[in-house]
Amino acid sequence: MGRMPARNPPWSREESLLALDLYLTLGGGRVPEGDPRVEALSDLLRRAAVHSHSADPGTFRNRAGVIMKLKNFASLDEDYAGAGLRNLSKTDASVWEEYRGRESRARLHAWAETVRAELLQADVGTVGPDEGAEYREGRITSAVHRRRERNLTAVRRKKEAVKASSGELRCEVCGFAFDGQFERADAGLIECHHLKADVHEMGPDGATTRLEDLALVCANCHRVLHALAATPADLRAAVRHPFPWDCGSA
Repeated sequence: MGRMPARNPPWSREESLLALDLYLTLGGGRVPEGDPRVEALSDLLRRAAVHSHSADPGTFRNRAGVIMKLKNFASLDEDYAGAGLRNLSKTDASVWEEYRGRESRARLHAWAETVRAELLQADVGTVGPDEGAEYREGRITSAVHRRRERNLTAVRRKKEAVKASSGELRCEVCGFAFDGQFERADAGLIECHHLKADVHEMGPDGATTRLEDLALVCANCHRVLHALAATPADLRAAVRHPFPWDCGSA
């Protein structure tokens, strides 16, 4: 009796956001199935392998699956006269509601461009077993780029203010307390998340930031906040399992 094919995991919010960005970039409505950007998104998602459990190498986020996801969004599009596909997930409906407005589309597209660039740079391989595979690392590369800077003084003063008021540095999402965990490195390890506009949304001269516009988070939660375009409060409420440490009021 042959092995049953692996069941593909549901689309994550991050994957759905990338699909929605493509849908809006294509102009919405009837999905041009032959557009090379559909194949490009399929290839990107297959190589990203963001899910922890196995998937079917033949069908996981393939071209047909991407087209179905785009048609799911078409069913929500009030400007589209067709029907689209109605096997929607709660994630589909959520990201559509959040980003369907024109003012939100630029923010979504900027985020999607950043994620695509990171995934392409990572080039983590295709879905499927790779026992024995070898990967070359350590090549020397150079890059010329424009960089927007965060104000490190604001970050330092935020940490000092939190330490002075609460006596500790604790992730505002998961509640992990850094103090006493890592010798001589506690203050430097916690990261600072900006609650207002990301740097890519700022004008050429930047913008001002107040300490209340900053949140202290661990590296894991910081990455998820940007990946999901979420707020610390939203992510804290979405945590599926209690943490093994005492989160206190966090």
